[in-house]
Amino acid sequence: MKILKQIKLMKVLILWLILSIFWIILTGSLTLNNLLIGLILSYFVSLFSYPIFLNQFENTPKQILPRLDLLLLILIILFVRMFLSSIDIIIGIVKNDFNPKIVRIRTSLQTGNGLVMLANFITLTPGTLTIDIHQHYLYIHWIKCHTEHSIKAGDLIKGNFEYLIKRIFE
Repeated sequence: MKILKQIKLMKVLILWLILSIFWIILTGSLTLNNLLIGLILSYFVSLFSYPIFLNQFENTPKQILPRLDLLLLILIILFVRMFLSSIDIIIGIVKNDFNPKIVRIRTSLQTGNGLVMLANFITLTPGTLTIDIHQHYLYIHWIKCHTEHSIKAGDLIKGNFEYLIKRIFE
């Protein structure tokens, strides 16, 4: 029972820290009054709403405190892929070279957080849109479909995202 209280406390403190940082960024003020109001409000919000943001049955300490170095790496990869995909889509528009298809790809991610993060990264990449997540399958609308083979399409669409997400959250 003691370990559950420690996990709850850790979740509340992490959410409190995140909300406090957002408060400071959004208000743009570092005055004492502003900081005190932000810290107090974010504490009460995190105390009462942590189960909404952090599911007690799914999240482990590794999921609550992800590896920040890998998170930074995956964001850099995302921005590079977004840039390259944008150029590819522009070239496709100029050449009128599209082959839109819906492909089903399998993922080995086990957690809901990991699946949603992968789906969001795929959707943020121009030319792909995650339509549905069903168990361990993602249904992707791919505007320049290179292959309909599920494994090859999965390798092209997911890239390194799945591997890095697995290292961060699982």
